[in-house]
Amino acid sequence: MSISSNKRANSPFMYVRCKRKDQTFFIPCALSDTILQIKERIIVAQKSTNKNNNDDFSSKVAAKGGDTSRILSSPSDIKLFTNMTGDREVSNASTVADYDFDCDTILYMVYCRRPSYDDSDDEEGENWEDIQVDELMPRD
Repeated sequence: MSISSNKRANSPFMYVRCKRKDQTFFIPCALSDTILQIKERIIVAQKSTNKNNNDDFSSKVAAKGGDTSRILSSPSDIKLFTNMTGDREVSNASTVADYDFDCDTILYMVYCRRPSYDDSDDEEGENWEDIQVDELMPRD
């Protein structure tokens, strides 16, 4: 039995890491969970993180010149990929088991550049961010 198989066999529940820029969400999941369910948990985790901050998150984002439309409201605002090149997007209807994910699998996340209520066509991926994951810098 390989190490990755042991990670999965020892527990019915596991987690995947969803990374975007300087964010990492540890999302608990089971093998039977769909990618859509993982995206829904990302939204809950983001809202929970924002709610735990004492300051109003939208105000902080706007004050830094950020785009407040990036505060997620729908799973359709997220795409997940199994690699950083973005050529392996995971399907909402597929399960964790379908992709043979192990505990601590890394998924790369991008947000839609437009609000979820905008039904305009997404031609050539122009409405999506590029995959970016910040490297950790060692502390001095």
